[in-house]
Amino acid sequence: MRAFLAFVAFCLPVAAQTVLYGNAKTQIYGDVLINPTTTTYTHVYVVFPPQSSIPNNAHFTSYVMTQPSIDGVTLEVPWNVVEINPPTQMDCTSSMLPDKCQPDPYAIGWFHTYDNWSAIDGSGCSDQSPNSSSQWFCQFGGVYKKVNFELFGIGDSPTNSITPAYVTENFWITAASPSYLYQDVVNTINASGCGGYSGTLSPTGALFQGNGAGYVNVSGWSSGQPTPTLGDTIWVGGFTGLAAALNVEGQYGAAVYTGSTCSGTSPTPNFCYALSGAGSASGTGTTSTNLVRAVDSWPVPYELPYKAAWEAFLTAAIYHFNHYTNVSQIAYIRPGVARGGEAIPLCTTVGPLYGMNPPSFPGTNPLYGQGTWEAWYAAVNSTVTAAQPQMQIMYSINSGDSQHPNANYATQEAMTAVSYSNATGLYNGFGSQGLQIADDTPFGTCPGGTGAPTTSNNWGCMFTQYWSGGSTSTTVPLELQQIDCSNPNGYAPTGTNKCLHGTSGTGITGNLGQVYPFATSNHASILELYNEDALLAFDPYYCVISGSTCAVTGSPTSDSFGTDLSLNAQINFFNAAGISSGCNTTYNVPAPISGTGGCAYAATISSAHGPH
Repeated sequence: MRAFLAFVAFCLPVAAQTVLYGNAKTQIYGDVLINPTTTTYTHVYVVFPPQSSIPNNAHFTSYVMTQPSIDGVTLEVPWNVVEINPPTQMDCTSSMLPDKCQPDPYAIGWFHTYDNWSAIDGSGCSDQSPNSSSQWFCQFGGVYKKVNFELFGIGDSPTNSITPAYVTENFWITAASPSYLYQDVVNTINASGCGGYSGTLSPTGALFQGNGAGYVNVSGWSSGQPTPTLGDTIWVGGFTGLAAALNVEGQYGAAVYTGSTCSGTSPTPNFCYALSGAGSASGTGTTSTNLVRAVDSWPVPYELPYKAAWEAFLTAAIYHFNHYTNVSQIAYIRPGVARGGEAIPLCTTVGPLYGMNPPSFPGTNPLYGQGTWEAWYAAVNSTVTAAQPQMQIMYSINSGDSQHPNANYATQEAMTAVSYSNATGLYNGFGSQGLQIADDTPFGTCPGGTGAPTTSNNWGCMFTQYWSGGSTSTTVPLELQQIDCSNPNGYAPTGTNKCLHGTSGTGITGNLGQVYPFATSNHASILELYNEDALLAFDPYYCVISGSTCAVTGSPTSDSFGTDLSLNAQINFFNAAGISSGCNTTYNVPAPISGTGGCAYAATISSAHGPH
């Protein structure tokens, strides 16, 4: 009962009101005199906080987590960190708890084991290992904060480092999808690099040589790159002229072989693959030659090999977090529908999802279409609901392929999300991970049609429709995460800035001072703040100014963002929006050594937090 009350408090727009929850259950909490249609309470969570880096972690825990306007953090749960062994046909259900063992829902007679939850759970407040959550369940300034989890099944570009390798291996494909015998994937070669996926470059000096027996032998493979192994599927691209026969660019790729199959050329090959053209063609790999493994690629999530394994993991994960010692601190879980914790279809304009020019791209099984995607989205919702989560469940909504946005995707996904609820009757929430300055525009009536949305992923229309006073009034959390690092003054940094997207070099999110008031005025009840911007707002050592840049050595030293933000961006943003002397006491942090930001971001975040 104690944990349940904590979740209720999280979901209510204000602390005391009348609220109707789903599944025909009416529950009344608190003072009925306050009208829930007039106020939304906005929570602020920091996405993927610095786990162990020095000095960022120390600064974050001391100056960000102690702020009353910061409600907690949102963490990533990578699938392959937990499921480290492939499924077997040994029934483990009678000897293991459901978070350690799950029967596969489609491959009958196969069982998944989840042997490494300890990597996610951690072992106390001092555990700063890469995926540990335990430090975030501890007190900060004498207060326990909330912890949210995003369940990741597919990694982001340039390579997928999260899906377990077995999902694309032949034994599992045969077990899970015997009528199709493929797990289609999207990568830079068979889908023209759609979505920014870059794959893996072959090592300079690797020799690709036809062996005259229908195979290409590959030798001189350096240890610095993952070496394809027996059973892998690969794609190769970049060879031209006579050597073009070495390329493998079709939908299904080429199987990797080792041993005697690869004989016939010298030097001894590391591996070989089936040749698609002339049997004697040869060439030397260079930095323009890509070789991509299936496991490095984005699997099509609605196909059975991935679908079966992912639904089993979702069931295990919900059981695990339901039985957490600190379950009352878990505000919500966001299951991934596609890449990361999001729901964006992966490259629909070229093969394999587009299914053009058979037989090279005959299409996926089932064929891709909006109906296929919506069915997959509903399947994830259904699987999670069946696991009876005790905490709030959130989902990402999207507007289809980013190259051809379609507002109706978001309309249907939002409707699907709120049609499911958790074990206590709370409707699923939803949101967009694309909040940006361009969203700040009038968007009219909702829900919109099949054209491009007026806000990223059509969140503006969907929030208007589903907030507690909307046209389809439903009390659900409505979440927004910025699309990239913010830029408080439009400065164009020099150097590499991976945290800033777009072609202008200045990023897409813009100034939180404009973006956050727009979000809160349009019913956002959750704001997911990038950790770089949380540190900019509250850390007096975000930049220790030394001349015209930030000090990277000494005591204290500046926060360190590597290639995420260049030092000239850091100093410019700090002077534009960071902590400065005179306002630091408002936020109970030390005075910075230098800086003129006037606490602009601290004030923005503090104003966004709370009732609106």
